[in-house]
Amino acid sequence: VDYKGEVPEGMECTFVPECTYAVFHHPPYDYNMMDGAVYGALNRVMESWSPSEHGYDWNDDLPTYQRHNPQEYGQAIMRPVRKAG
Repeated sequence: VDYKGEVPEGMECTFVPECTYAVFHHPPYDYNMMDGAVYGALNRVMESWSPSEHGYDWNDDLPTYQRHNPQEYGQAIMRPVRKAG
């Protein structure tokens, strides 16, 4: 919120409110051999998972994030949720 530094060209500074996220993660893998398959699998799992079974709803007011470092971290899709009700 208080950042006053330079924002590199092609980037933007955005405030994202605190939120709870459902994280769909695949461990490290060979990017050249498996990237499309891993991305597809994560999306299928995310689309079939129901947050309401855990007391949440999707929070489509906030952005979904992706973390992608195949060799060291793997890949994750983080989708915002909020308490149901």
